[in-house]
Amino acid sequence: DITKYVENYLNSGVGKRAILILVDGFRANTLDLFLDYELGIARLKNLGGLYFTKPMNIDTKSKIGVGTNMMSILTAEEPSAISLYKSTDAKRAEPYTIMSKVAKDKKVVYLTDNYNYIDVQLKQEFEENKNNKNLKYEYVEEFENIDDKVIENLNNNLIVVSISGVNSSASGKYSAKNANYINAIHNLNSMIENIWQSTRDIFGDYMIMVASTFGGEESLTQNKE
Repeated sequence: DITKYVENYLNSGVGKRAILILVDGFRANTLDLFLDYELGIARLKNLGGLYFTKPMNIDTKSKIGVGTNMMSILTAEEPSAISLYKSTDAKRAEPYTIMSKVAKDKKVVYLTDNYNYIDVQLKQEFEENKNNKNLKYEYVEEFENIDDKVIENLNNNLIVVSISGVNSSASGKYSAKNANYINAIHNLNSMIENIWQSTRDIFGDYMIMVASTFGGEESLTQNKE
């Protein structure tokens, strides 16, 4: 549904642009740390909404590894449908992600701080689309620099971002007592605010959507992503 909202929005009129930010390891229990600031995610919440969604694999017995639900969001397919269960699995060229679908007639760029998405999970799809000048991708070494890269690419119709820096900063400890994790969350929120502010100065009507691949309570997802 997330990518369907974005795709429908882009097709709803001239000058529509969208930014889809996918975050690995951003837990809902940290939202209270900065919602009162009314910046970043809080601003998006006030302008649009904040929703808790159901993981696609919650009704399966499959053990889903890091980052695979990010591919589920991009393809709108349950992990088992694309044979993607762990980070070392490569997604088949099809079903295409929203990026390839939109790039048929619009400019799309994919940004990530995790080269695994480019070199493994999305490799086949990118290779099949190598002659499509509308579809570009870039590896950003430091996740703190992703907002600058997004701003550099605001001329695209769709910007998709996959962020793993929050997850790696947490090192498995998603707690308010983990200073590295909390610092990464605050950095993420500042980045989102910076991106939103920058869209105010660019011609076009923007949708900005942020989704986490592990946003709810651990018991809800039965210890799966």
